[in-house]
Amino acid sequence: MEVLKACHISISDIERTAGSAPNDPLHLTSREIEILRLLAMGYTYRRIGEQTFVSYETVKTHLKHIYEKLHVRSKLEAIRWAERSGLFRHDPKAHHR
Repeated sequence: MEVLKACHISISDIERTAGSAPNDPLHLTSREIEILRLLAMGYTYRRIGEQTFVSYETVKTHLKHIYEKLHVRSKLEAIRWAERSGLFRHDPKAHHR
């Protein structure tokens, strides 16, 4: 499995996403984008919760919504979708976790 070294989301990515039509798979909230980025960086659900100050169950709920919006069934599919769509920007200088 390919592991991302670092992921960044620009303000324009968030604005583009927030302005999408409701049925558009890119209509992710800024929180969903943040959780997807952390997931792509290899964080566990519990660590994502700690990082974002939400419970484990809330992380699972966000991921369920992400999967539904992106029409995927797994975290790997969601990460691949985000990579292919250009949602993540890679920074070779950033450190993994």
